[in-house]
Amino acid sequence: NFVAISMYVSLEMVYLWQAYFITQDLEMYDPESDSPAEAHTSGMCADVGQVKYVLSDKTGTLTKNVMKLRRCTVAGMLYGSPAALTQDSV
Repeated sequence: NFVAISMYVSLEMVYLWQAYFITQDLEMYDPESDSPAEAHTSGMCADVGQVKYVLSDKTGTLTKNVMKLRRCTVAGMLYGSPAALTQDSV
């Protein structure tokens, strides 16, 4: 496939800006571990937010139209406490 060099350069500049905004975002700061978000590479921005499964019903009768992130795994590291999955939340 043929991609113009100017398109490639423009896309890389967008990735750099996205990485900058990720590192500067105060909502991505974790006060418990005193660690901000770190973008180690500009290419990772394209991978952020790729979700494997989202389970939901159409009407919201089971979920009450509220979706809360309780636990997730990133690169094999588990985030969220095991207590996040209580009997009333399942």
